[in-house]
Amino acid sequence: MNGDRSSWDLREFVESLADELERVHQVARVKAMQRKRLYTVEDMGLSLNVFAEYDGDRVRFRTAKPGEEGASKMDLKLGSITDKIVAETTTDEALAPKTPIEDVEKAAIKPDEAKRLKRYGVDSKEDLNRLARRGVRVDGVDFVDLARRMEQASAPRRRPRPERVVRFRKGLGVSLAVFGADLDEVDLESVRLDGRLTRAKSSARMMTVENVPDGARELEFRTLGHERLRLKLT
Repeated sequence: MNGDRSSWDLREFVESLADELERVHQVARVKAMQRKRLYTVEDMGLSLNVFAEYDGDRVRFRTAKPGEEGASKMDLKLGSITDKIVAETTTDEALAPKTPIEDVEKAAIKPDEAKRLKRYGVDSKEDLNRLARRGVRVDGVDFVDLARRMEQASAPRRRPRPERVVRFRKGLGVSLAVFGADLDEVDLESVRLDGRLTRAKSSARMMTVENVPDGARELEFRTLGHERLRLKLT
């Protein structure tokens, strides 16, 4: 550890130690076929002087140099565990193939939400769905809503199909009504009139745009599938 001054992750460090111990036992199994007595490592203890570094998301450690003051002492002990105990404490569900949270559509789960999920031990789409089925809501995290958004984002996109545009008066102004199919797949934050953002509302069969200026010639918007559509106004 002293040869590298960079910080290190505790999980990766412990996993590396466990891998090394497993190699020792593998060698021992081979030697046991040829010798009646041999020696191997049963348990391992390790004491380190470290400095903890927290970046707001993860905790990492830096090993103290010889004579460096202010370090904290970390004691680690690795013990063996049998395959029987692993089988008794691990469910078949945990061994099933999973979709990592990082692979879920970004529009469904934002990076900061993914970080919060990982703090709760939710690492996959399947973990999230399991908690959603139980109706879990904790500390501002609504697993039901997250699962719904995830399913919507992963579902095949429907393409809005505008068929006709009608101008009509509403109060003292003019509005537009766009009739068609699947207009609820319009990204309402992208609707523009002659290049200027405007407010709109939509349902499956109709989208309305209010406060349309006189002489407006083009209505433009994006679909939730990120396709851009333009309609000429007459």
